[in-house]
Amino acid sequence: MTITGSILVFEYSPALALTYCDQLRQSGFTATAAEDQSTARALVREQTYDVMLLDLAHGSLGGLEFLRECASSPQTLPTIALTAHGTSNLAADAMKAGACDYLMKPFDARRLVTTVTNVLANSKPKSPAFPANVSNARKLRECIGSMQAFDPQAVRQAGGIQPLRLIEQVAIQDALVSTGGNIQKAARLLEISPSTIYRKMDEWKLERATA
Repeated sequence: MTITGSILVFEYSPALALTYCDQLRQSGFTATAAEDQSTARALVREQTYDVMLLDLAHGSLGGLEFLRECASSPQTLPTIALTAHGTSNLAADAMKAGACDYLMKPFDARRLVTTVTNVLANSKPKSPAFPANVSNARKLRECIGSMQAFDPQAVRQAGGIQPLRLIEQVAIQDALVSTGGNIQKAARLLEISPSTIYRKMDEWKLERATA
């Protein structure tokens, strides 16, 4: 199965950024370059990406701080740290700060594509199995199609679930369906953290997909 996705390349060197983007595009990915933190931060805020390549070779402290910022954001973005040769300690710090993997420069196109593909594969679970009361969720959507139609008593009868809890379940399930089961994208769509979705899946006894 071919895995594709949208990759944000945050690389301080314009030449390397161009090289990485070209290599990714040749393998079927969409790639966008950012040469500084302000640009990268704006792109993460305004666009949706599946993976970010983050250069830590320059201003490593600032890079780690930006990595921690991204890792703690509700819109969690899987990140691959890029480090210079001989900076294994920095790579270890990056993993502790929230990076999914790292690449030590120099690396070739095959290593780049393989690493990105692996991170994408691990962040794109299959669509979860929904419980039988998903049909009740459809009833709820019909019930709250307009404010005039909203009747708390009727909502409670749609499976015996409290209204707010059922609305929450519908929203998360619809987000997962619309994103093909991609929890990272669903979390960004709902502006919540992926851990919240995982917690709700456990609470509602939804099966987590296995790779």
